[in-house]
Amino acid sequence: MHLNPAEFASHVFGGYNRLAVALGVQRWMVHKWAKRPRSQGGTGFVPCRYQAQLLLIARERGLDLKAEDLVYGRDVADGVVCTAAALAAPSPLPV
Repeated sequence: MHLNPAEFASHVFGGYNRLAVALGVQRWMVHKWAKRPRSQGGTGFVPCRYQAQLLLIARERGLDLKAEDLVYGRDVADGVVCTAAALAAPSPLPV
């Protein structure tokens, strides 16, 4: 299954909430990037102003996210929810 760039970034971080917290934005913003149709403001892309920050955080956490993923997205196996590295990463969300 192919994920667009915003969906893949969310996938790598373990979900919209974790990605939003990592970037310091609201969850609805991340969901909008990934899922809304273009007519409603969605694009499937992480906005440019967050891309460098996102790549830095991913590298610090040892997550498999590359600059090309933020352009093309990536194919993932069906049924794979998120990466093990994202689950192991510290999260400021309450458990």
